[in-house]
Amino acid sequence: MFETSKSVLSLDEVMDLIYKIGARISLSKEALANFADQSADCGAPHIRCDHSYHWIVVERGKEIEHRQTPVLDDLLYWAFEATTFALAVKYELQHRNLAEDNRRIMWRYQLDLLQKLYPAWRDRLEQKIDNILKDHPYRDRRYVG
Repeated sequence: MFETSKSVLSLDEVMDLIYKIGARISLSKEALANFADQSADCGAPHIRCDHSYHWIVVERGKEIEHRQTPVLDDLLYWAFEATTFALAVKYELQHRNLAEDNRRIMWRYQLDLLQKLYPAWRDRLEQKIDNILKDHPYRDRRYVG
């Protein structure tokens, strides 16, 4: 878990940490800069830091998601869950197997990325995936043709 001696880091401090963590999987600063302190108003998340950490998504002028936490690890997990998900979707499209549920490749890749970043985040996503699969199991295709 990422802990600091300060109660809440500034946005610049959080972004510096995000850049350092992202470098573990060769992510550039440009790839992570979309978490700036302003909404792009296009469904992309942004971060705000005040008395706690905020993860905010605005689309077409409407706030569609707003998570808040005093825990830095939660914010970092949200940032890298979103980032690795986007990478995993691209990966799955390039490596699609028509006989498998698309989520198998996507989640396997995303879990591998999170493992490289911070193993506890991999465990956290794996638990989330297990809960999703209880209600929405994999639907592999037996016959392709």
